[in-house]
Amino acid sequence: MYSDDVLGEDGRTAFNACVRVKVLRNPNPLELPQYSREDALKRVQNCYGSPLPQGLDTWRLYDPLVLYDQRNDHQLNISKLKRTYSIADIAGALSDFDEKFYVERDPEDGPDAEQIKAKIKERRAAVSRELKEFEDPNNRRKYSWIVAQRRVRDCFAGKFAGDSDILSHRVGLKVYYTMSDIYEAYMDIDRKKQLTKYAQDEGPGSKELKDLIDKNTESMRSEYHKHPQQKYPRGVAERMLRNCFAGTLPIDTVILPPREGADNFPYDISDIHKAIAKFDNKKLIDKYPKQNGHRDLEKKNEVDKQRADIRNEFEAATKPEIEHGTGFIIAGVTNDDYHIITNKHVVETFLENSGKGNCEIHICNEVIGNVVIDDVDDDNLNDLALLHCSKLNSVENSKIHPLELFPESLKTGQPVFCFGYPIHHHGNTALFVNGSVSGHQERMSGGPLVMLHCSLSSGCSGGPVMCRVKNQLQVLGMVKEKHIKDILTQKEQEKLSRDRDTVSGGAEVAKIVLKLNEALTGTHSPFNFVNVIPAEKSRNSTVSNA
Repeated sequence: MYSDDVLGEDGRTAFNACVRVKVLRNPNPLELPQYSREDALKRVQNCYGSPLPQGLDTWRLYDPLVLYDQRNDHQLNISKLKRTYSIADIAGALSDFDEKFYVERDPEDGPDAEQIKAKIKERRAAVSRELKEFEDPNNRRKYSWIVAQRRVRDCFAGKFAGDSDILSHRVGLKVYYTMSDIYEAYMDIDRKKQLTKYAQDEGPGSKELKDLIDKNTESMRSEYHKHPQQKYPRGVAERMLRNCFAGTLPIDTVILPPREGADNFPYDISDIHKAIAKFDNKKLIDKYPKQNGHRDLEKKNEVDKQRADIRNEFEAATKPEIEHGTGFIIAGVTNDDYHIITNKHVVETFLENSGKGNCEIHICNEVIGNVVIDDVDDDNLNDLALLHCSKLNSVENSKIHPLELFPESLKTGQPVFCFGYPIHHHGNTALFVNGSVSGHQERMSGGPLVMLHCSLSSGCSGGPVMCRVKNQLQVLGMVKEKHIKDILTQKEQEKLSRDRDTVSGGAEVAKIVLKLNEALTGTHSPFNFVNVIPAEKSRNSTVSNA
């Protein structure tokens, strides 16, 4: 008896056993097109439509390519101006820069980094406690601008991007300043009174701020006398210096907007809390300009085009996915020893390049994520491959429900269903397709194949063919290939590709003809028939017993 619910709950659970199988090529960086530093930097900069932050008049300090080289620990033996960048470098620099925050919450690695991180955590907790304690706005303490903005600044470790430099600029990927450099800069600023030392009011928080500044100054002075040559990264050095002053420069980042006409204490803890949240999420540069008219919309469209050009060129140059199919998980000798079975032709390129290190097989779905295959056993006669993946066994057992191959024969007229990942489907769960057994096809070797009438497309090879018999889900076969009919012979395709410039209509017409041929004999084949390898062949194959 066949259930009205063909799939059933166990069938829906079986989706977890169906995986996308991808053969990826590891591109050789030396083969990728190279760009001069000037051209590479311009391509990244054109991917942002918003102006630079206030106080940041040049890309010099936040150079996307320098940040990319820093993050990837590139050791440059030549001038950065002579450095060339591949499209992969440009795409990587853009991705890194998209994630660059206006100010970093945590300190860079260095002396006292953990202590600074603990202090920031403590200050943020104090803000949250005060906000909770004084829920009524009328009962909240009022703070001056200089005290309020300092409380916000003290909840971050990094330099605010719009702040002016108070240390002399130095060129290089990783810039360091000695304790002697920092102390001398402090003395110079204090003597010239470039920054206000203490808050000029006696309102809430002013005494605490004065005590903190005195403590920071004494700590810096003590460190200078003990370790004058101790080195600090630029961000840490700048912050250490600013911690000894309450004031900021006129062109520094506006932490809290001024309130004209207000009294000397216009800010409360809610303003401080909102400012912290704002800078927690603020990126260095917004991707798009604020939409204030037709010109801004044009700029947004141009940014999208620039980004698409980089993405498309990167994908075309690297071509990471060179083969694509479906497979499903089966149990090994023990219940927690899993393997993946698929067609050999799905992983043919990997097998041909085995040992060269330029290809690898990945499997993925919603449950297991993306994992790399360790080894492959193949059966050329039956077009089968067994994929071994040690990482698969570390996935929580309750999430994987391996399928079992049944030796029952598929009978003409029998309704069946399949799981698969057609190439047009980009989701992490396989698609369900139903059909029926149309007949059998004899072969000269390897035994007969089963023919299904089923609307499957390219990418589903290796997927399970199942049915429900006596309320039991059974895997009775594996999808092998879709029926196609050649429109152009192989020789005709080769001739058209070789002589495309002499074809009537030119190279573009030849290109279109070749694409139509590929579509009509592959993804858009008009035939809704597929060949299936019976499950008994898979059970008896050498790969299943490997």
